Amino acid sequence: MRTKTARTSTKAVAKPAPQRQQPPKNAPLSLYDGRVLHFRNALNSNDLAALDDYLNSPAVRQELFDAVLHDSTDTQYGSRKCDAAWLKLQNLPAHRKLRKLVKASNDRWHLLPKKNGAGFRCEYEDAQYTEYRGDREAHFKQWHLDAHEGGEDAEDARAITLVVLLTEPGVDFQGGDFEVMRPQWPGGVSSAVDWSRGDVIAFPACEVWHRVLPTTRGIRRTLVVWAKDPTALARNAEANFEKGYD
Repeated sequence: MRTKTARTSTKAVAKPAPQRQQPPKNAPLSLYDGRVLHFRNALNSNDLAALDDYLNSPAVRQELFDAVLHDSTDTQYGSRKCDAAWLKLQNLPAHRKLRKLVKASNDRWHLLPKKNGAGFRCEYEDAQYTEYRGDREAHFKQWHLDAHEGGEDAEDARAITLVVLLTEPGVDFQGGDFEVMRPQWPGGVSSAVDWSRGDVIAFPACEVWHRVLPTTRGIRRTLVVWAKDPTALARNAEANFEKGYD
C-alpha cells in the first residue's frame, strides 16, 4: 500500500512589521538643530483664562513699566520698546506646568547642575510679562542673547528661557514675529517661529540669538521665564580670575 507523505510548504511566513515607536504624548517639536523646543498647546484654555484674569488684575497692571532699551546707534527706542512687569513665578497660575517644561528642557540639554541624588539645582528669576502694542509699533528688534557664556552679570546665570505666547497671531495682533537666528548672529540664517496662543518655546539662554519684530496691530502678550544655574556666576568669576580678566 502506498503511503502518503505530508507535504511541507516552502512558502515563507511573513514576519510582522516592526512597530514604529511613537513619540511620547505632548513631546515637543525640536527646531533649529535641537536648540529650540516647541511645546504645542502647553497651556490649555483654563490655564490661559486664569492667566488672563491674573495679568489683567489691578495689582499687575500697576506694575507695568515702559521697557525701553537703547543701543549705541539710536538713542530713541533703538533696540526695544514695550511694556513689561516683573512677577513672582509662584504667583502665576499654571506655574507648576511651566516648571515641568523647564525639567523637560533640561532633560534634553542638561544645563542645570545635578543635585546629590535625583533632580537638578535651579533658581527662578522673576517672570517677565510683556505687552507689545500695535499702536506703539512695539518691538525688541535688536538681535540678542538672554545670557552671555562666562559672564558675571546677574542675567548671565540664566540657563533656560521659556517664552509663553498668550495671544493669537493674526487674530489678537499682527506682526510681532519671534525670529531666531542660527547658528549665530551675525552671519546666520533667520526664521520666524510658527506658534499659537498657549504654545511655549524653550531654548538655552546663552546660545540662541532672537528678536521680536514690530507689532503693527492689537497687543502681542507674552510671559518669559528664566531658570538660572545658581553656581554659574561664582564659577564664571573664578574662571575669569584664572584667565586674568578684570
